[in-house]
Amino acid sequence: MDNFLKYGSPVELSNGVISHGEIGLPAGLGWAGPIAGVRIGAATSPTMPGGNVRWCILPPGQGLAAPIAEVLIHGDPPTSGPAGGTRVTGQDGSGLVRAQILIDGAPPNVTTIFSFTPADPTEFVGLPVQQVLPVLRFAAAWHEPNRLMFAPEHGPLIVDTEQPISTPPELRQWVLRYSEGLALISERTGTLIGMPDLTNVNADDYNTVRAIAELLQGGSVAVPAAGQVLMVAAEEVERYEAQAPVARTYPCPLMLTIAGASVPLPEAELRLPEARLVRATGAVADEHGQVPLTIVPVGDSPAIVVLAP
Repeated sequence: MDNFLKYGSPVELSNGVISHGEIGLPAGLGWAGPIAGVRIGAATSPTMPGGNVRWCILPPGQGLAAPIAEVLIHGDPPTSGPAGGTRVTGQDGSGLVRAQILIDGAPPNVTTIFSFTPADPTEFVGLPVQQVLPVLRFAAAWHEPNRLMFAPEHGPLIVDTEQPISTPPELRQWVLRYSEGLALISERTGTLIGMPDLTNVNADDYNTVRAIAELLQGGSVAVPAAGQVLMVAAEEVERYEAQAPVARTYPCPLMLTIAGASVPLPEAELRLPEARLVRATGAVADEHGQVPLTIVPVGDSPAIVVLAP
């Protein structure tokens, strides 16, 4: 009821809160009697429709700058309450972001509160990672001393709309880094990757995604002491095994499973100063004709994996 009186928000009063009502209308059209419940819709005005607004986060400093993150919010019509407050709500097109503006008081003592709430992570599962990533970037950037500004859907930032940011949503940084890795892998390999259940991502999952993302950006990855399994074309297995235990640089096609999707990587090079390739006893080719081989480092020189130029 408080939100209805202050901001004109919808309200529903169940049986017993109000027991009797009376509506006064001319020509005997009024009514009076017991009431089982009351439902009052949002107090909107036809002269104030909703609209699309870009919420943009800028780095610390003064003046305009390129946003470091932004989301397009589809705003509902504002509501106004009997006490003089105004409430504006909205969400992005995917429903993964919910935004709210509360305005209280009268000039010159007006208080405005901006809030941003990402959806529960369970709502991300299965969605294309590129669709979820802007939301995660915005949530990660929603903190002081960054600044909030607004812009039309198509147009520059609106001057004098800067607002402070407070009460950041809780977002662990590893979630953003992991999701950025998935998005990069999806983009570079042309593979549609859906967001996994983030509550089930373990350290091995995280390290694999970040390592592959590093490879795709031109970096290199050291094989851990426990070894790294690679999927090698069946017809190439004997050639690879023949070069162990002291292997040279040679090409190796890779097929990985990431977030439930089979991801073919560009041809890679294995730089193995001291390492051996081990085929597990009884290992056979999978449906893609790939056989699992494990790179096992030998001595103090790590095995290095890079992508061929």
